[in-house]
Amino acid sequence: MRGVLNVVVRRRGYFSLFLCFQIVVFIVSPMLWSKTTHGEAVYVDMRNGNDRNSGLSPSTALKTLQKAEILTGYDNTNVILMNDEIPEEDFANSSSLILEGSTHNDENSNELDRIVLGAESITGWKQFLPGVWQATQGILPLRIEVNGELIEKGSATDLKNNQWYWKSGILFLKDLEGNPDETGKSVLAIVKNCGWSVTSGDFNGDSLRDIVTADVFYDGAALNTGEIYINYGSDKFSGFPDQIISDPDGNRNDQFGFYVASAGDVNNDGFDELIVAMGWGVNKVYLFMGSQQGLRDKPDTILVPPNGFPAYGFGHRISFRHGDANGDGFADILIGGGIDTLYFCLYYGSPSGVNVNPDVVAYPTILQQIYVDTSFIGDINGDGFDDLAVNPSSQFSSSNTDIYVYFGSSEGIREEHPQIITMDIGWNHPGGFSTRLSAAGDVNGDGFDDCLVGNEWVFGSFQLEGKANVFFGASSDISLNSLSERWGGLGPVRAGETLSVFPNIEIDNPKPGFNARFGASVDGIGDFNHDGFEDIIIGNSSNLNPFIYFGAPEGVAKTPSLTLNDVSNAWSVSHAGDVKGNGQIFTIVGEEFGSAYLYALKRPNRSIVNDYVTFVSIVGTQKITTDTDGCPEGFVGTFSFEVRLENVSTRNLELLAVEIVSLTNGNVLKDTGSGSEGTLLTVPQIGDYADGELESGECVEFSLEICLKTSEPFGFFVDVLGTSSTQDEDSRIKGF
Repeated sequence: MRGVLNVVVRRRGYFSLFLCFQIVVFIVSPMLWSKTTHGEAVYVDMRNGNDRNSGLSPSTALKTLQKAEILTGYDNTNVILMNDEIPEEDFANSSSLILEGSTHNDENSNELDRIVLGAESITGWKQFLPGVWQATQGILPLRIEVNGELIEKGSATDLKNNQWYWKSGILFLKDLEGNPDETGKSVLAIVKNCGWSVTSGDFNGDSLRDIVTADVFYDGAALNTGEIYINYGSDKFSGFPDQIISDPDGNRNDQFGFYVASAGDVNNDGFDELIVAMGWGVNKVYLFMGSQQGLRDKPDTILVPPNGFPAYGFGHRISFRHGDANGDGFADILIGGGIDTLYFCLYYGSPSGVNVNPDVVAYPTILQQIYVDTSFIGDINGDGFDDLAVNPSSQFSSSNTDIYVYFGSSEGIREEHPQIITMDIGWNHPGGFSTRLSAAGDVNGDGFDDCLVGNEWVFGSFQLEGKANVFFGASSDISLNSLSERWGGLGPVRAGETLSVFPNIEIDNPKPGFNARFGASVDGIGDFNHDGFEDIIIGNSSNLNPFIYFGAPEGVAKTPSLTLNDVSNAWSVSHAGDVKGNGQIFTIVGEEFGSAYLYALKRPNRSIVNDYVTFVSIVGTQKITTDTDGCPEGFVGTFSFEVRLENVSTRNLELLAVEIVSLTNGNVLKDTGSGSEGTLLTVPQIGDYADGELESGECVEFSLEICLKTSEPFGFFVDVLGTSSTQDEDSRIKGF
């Protein structure tokens, strides 16, 4: 089968343009389909759009596979999509060629890579009884997952199909379909509940993000001493922890790890530090220093309530995001404390770390309070100094609460004149309430960080259904009238206030219900979908999925871009970053009494930025053979396809990489791209295919061979790069 790709590029201005063509080939393995005949159907990638346009996308990720009809015979086959023609879409309105939006499918979990933390992958299965398999597993599992689905624990005397049992270091699994190693099933033994609190940082300075999770109910030397788990970033990243740190004191109900947060690099030695807070009433926060070997097993600094201030509640809130309020290159630490009289402590970093005595102790209010939420929120006004926000919770009945925003400067935060933002929940909460604060990142790409506020207490159609809000940052150089106009003329704007006084975006609970508590956990997660805008995640403290919202020029949409359907509740959420070194941006989600998970898009979206253009089309197979000579894995395929240039010229057309994916579960089967192990494809032609000019209308044929053993239908992602020299003002990119 052969497909033809039409390429049309819109040009504005006169500059060299690099075209990055990404082509998708979908076939079915020989066990299911050996050659194409007239009228037969194959699976192709139909949906190339997003929720803003139905045309082409900057990504090959997140596609919905649909059927297409083969209209001609085996040779020179054409493929026609069985839906309306994909409309032409302009990909740019300026010479920067930035595409707004990204591709996603809310309900398709196959779009995401998922790593279960606190889990071991079980292999080495042997037959114990007919249909019952055994493997070594030294730790009693809490739960067993098979291909991402939890299965029931059974009885040793009556083990039923798809059940497990553990005894004396041996895991037994009943699976009538055969040995899991041979059937290709993924079996995970979840041995740690680690979702209570989660964070990430680069604690060993290798430029990969490391993950920290916590089980505050772990019984060590006494009940509920708690422990934390560290998974260091690696191209072979594993869900099982590389390091376990126990409660330094070992006291009953210490709940070590009640909050964990990266402190950033407080001594500027190239390694991030870790803050670990304790449960209510312990009133102690530990600082673990990073090093080339990672985190030390014992804390380097112990922070306690400052003299003259209430001890109870110290550390019950810490900033989950790090910041540098005085811009000296050393990360600072922010801790909330007290009860009745609330305060927050700011510790400035230095070459020796932080002083045990805080550099700043400030009262956000004189009213009687329960606790104070605290967070660095990024550089809201773009002056080069990170800003912070605090939100005290009243002990009394109230329908609103005040958020105090303190702006950084070369002298540190300006304590005297915080900006005050009032949040309302629409009813009188009998015991007062507080919000969840975090740095959203720059969700609208205007160069200023934005603030994310979760408000789980909001009434809507249901009691306590929750809401989240995004406040845009802005320059302090903008006139007051401009600020007022920017924010819709709502309310007064005072000098020095550079955060919107009203939320720019209000996000309602997408799945409202009683006590859903949407917004109980929030965080900015970086550019999750690689479209040039930073994104956010919003969790909950009830039985509700977490939701990811992609940034865009107008900010985040009010409807979720992705729903993480296989999480029972998103008690804790956090940015994770690149843990594998392959460019994927992960986020962490932790369940209150369960597991923690890492999620990333299977293939990072490629945006049209910096003069690069990426798109998807359909091609097919020219020849398929089951000749296994030279291919001990069993299947040899030779595939050809063409790239046709239309209204564009190019030089040095080059095949960059090939990735083979399963159409059953989206898993990568083979990969010639960076980070892959071994040469799994026989593709001697990878490299330059054509030197010199290729004119509009010309075709270039690509051919590759694979060696693969699989019974699943599979497809290709193929990256092709060309250098454009056309100056056609009217040309555009359009679909296949």
